[in-house]
Amino acid sequence: MKTILFTLFLISSNFLYGQISYTSLPKSIDIKGKYLFYLHGRIIEDQGINAIHPEFGPYKYLDILDSLKNFGPYLISEVRAKNTDEILYAEKVVMQIDTLLKAGVPPKNI
Repeated sequence: MKTILFTLFLISSNFLYGQISYTSLPKSIDIKGKYLFYLHGRIIEDQGINAIHPEFGPYKYLDILDSLKNFGPYLISEVRAKNTDEILYAEKVVMQIDTLLKAGVPPKNI
């Protein structure tokens, strides 16, 4: 239930910021579309989307997503859970990219 509420929060927050971002690949792959994967810093895992670095200040995760909205229609970013296994997560992203390539999305569009 907690995961569902958090996902809904992210989706609604991204609508407020004038865009839609995905936490995984869309169900239907647009082979002519552009896909951008944004992987946040570790501080978001530790502190959440309102993270504040003692030297650099607020991380502003949602603002970062908003600044990337003009890249193309498919912005893929998810807030990783605390203590996420970085190897498993990297493998997940690799599988997503492989899926796009196998579907026919040109590498320059990823």
